[in-house]
Amino acid sequence: MSINLLNETYTLVDELFQVFEETRSMFRTWDASKHTPFIQQVTKLQELEAKLYQLGYEEDFVYLLVKSVYQSVFTRTEIRQYADNRNIIK
Repeated sequence: MSINLLNETYTLVDELFQVFEETRSMFRTWDASKHTPFIQQVTKLQELEAKLYQLGYEEDFVYLLVKSVYQSVFTRTEIRQYADNRNIIK
């Protein structure tokens, strides 16, 4: 793996953390004004995923990477609370 590929990957991972941290912040103070910024964050997430694919990563790797970042930013309690499906998520 080249140094360039690693550096680009690290940059994208940092951006993933920023997206999820920004989303987490929005969820903590959610109101109707957050709808558009939330959609913007989802769009940014999709763009970051596309960039990872362009770097040559497989779908399984991208999924696991995004999931890992998500789970490191949001606690299990927050995930259940924001999903509002406490009986489904374990």
